[in-house]
Amino acid sequence: MLLVCSLWLVCSAYGQSASYDIHQLKVLFIHNFAKYTVWPQDALPETNDVFWLGVVGNNLPDEALRLIKGKTIKNRVLQTKRFGSVKEALSQPRELELCQVVFVSASEGNDLSELFKLLEKASVLTIGEEKGFLNLGGIINFVVVKNKVNFEINSAAAQRANLKLDTQLLKLAKLVKDKE
Repeated sequence: MLLVCSLWLVCSAYGQSASYDIHQLKVLFIHNFAKYTVWPQDALPETNDVFWLGVVGNNLPDEALRLIKGKTIKNRVLQTKRFGSVKEALSQPRELELCQVVFVSASEGNDLSELFKLLEKASVLTIGEEKGFLNLGGIINFVVVKNKVNFEINSAAAQRANLKLDTQLLKLAKLVKDKE
């Protein structure tokens, strides 16, 4: 119920006010997606007090990311790592694999298969904003229709990553793909 209220507040805030732009809404959604995802214990080692959000590409401006800077997820302080492109992210595999969440900008669609191949054994929540993102192996994809931010989920990809998405999150998705 808390998830439904959180996401509803994000959506209604945008619908009633111009105070949030699309990028800020996506950042707020990403924060909530992370809050309502369960990682396996080895993906969140007790020796680390940081929760990493990797941002690949430049579609999430720093101003939008400031909305969640310093927030906590799973009792860890949220920090961001920026990768200018998929190519740059692939050149830093250890940095990328340390992330619990990786957001991929729409501008980075060309090398996604390599990115997913690198992350296939890691418990990383992958979030994108490009048509076909789920078909390539992404877990959550944003869909913007008439300035409304919606999302779709590939639950089979989440299972492969050993992630458990809250059932309320699945109910709120516009589409849930559960088979490859």
